[in-house]
Amino acid sequence: MTGASGVLGWSLCRFLSREGFEVIGTYNINGPDLSGVRFEQVALEDEPSVLALLKKVRPTAVVHAAAMTSPDDCEREPERCLAVNVTATRVILENCPAAVPVLLTSTDLVFDGLKGLYSEEDSPSPVNHYGRSKVMAENAVFERSNSVVLRIAKLYSNGSPFHPCFTTWMEDRFERDEEVRLFEDQFRSPIWVGDVARAVARVLTQGIRASLYHLGGPDRLSRLEFGRAFAEVFGYDERLIRPIRSQEAGLVLRGSDCSLRSDLFYRDYGFVPSSLSEGLRALKEGLS
Repeated sequence: MTGASGVLGWSLCRFLSREGFEVIGTYNINGPDLSGVRFEQVALEDEPSVLALLKKVRPTAVVHAAAMTSPDDCEREPERCLAVNVTATRVILENCPAAVPVLLTSTDLVFDGLKGLYSEEDSPSPVNHYGRSKVMAENAVFERSNSVVLRIAKLYSNGSPFHPCFTTWMEDRFERDEEVRLFEDQFRSPIWVGDVARAVARVLTQGIRASLYHLGGPDRLSRLEFGRAFAEVFGYDERLIRPIRSQEAGLVLRGSDCSLRSDLFYRDYGFVPSSLSEGLRALKEGLS
């Protein structure tokens, strides 16, 4: 499991180890501590270190969740973005035996957001460097058999000890009675991190059935709509929420509607995602 200290990798390590998997997690700077999980430090930009780790660990499956995931950071450091998101992916793919399945987690931001409700048949058209780097990583996966890309929609969770999630940012603002500025013009298919963990476990136990799947929640929502639902479940004052347009934030361009259709994964793996209210209640209870 690469990226074990990140929001997704942390939750995957916790869930998969509880499910009986022998999990070895990698990290770059922040060393996690989880009972039942072994951790190894590696810089993905350092190809010899990655090769040495693969030789040492000899994995029977790889879940490659490590990446530079901030579009703004990727725009500021394009060379490092390519090294982490693309080159490291190729090194892993090229140096794992053919019998070892490799699962790459990707993003809904490979799309330009002009259409929404994208399926696996829609061609990527990223609008920022982060999205372009993930398309390049995906293409490397498609060249190798026994590999799969999971394009994951906007994730919501309690974060990891080292990386917050946007829901932890909202919670902090609400707790301080501060204004919560949320986009009214960007739409995604938010998915609870516990569902992503269950989905990854199904792929590992049932096998890879296609080279590409979308994995999002059942609802197409704006950040504003999600924030209002969050406030209702958590009991926060919705009057603190201020709708804004994405252009007001001064961030690197994202697609306006990158919502996903995930019917293919639901069908192939008999998967039923949590509803928004179910996911938020689980989040509140700390089950993620």
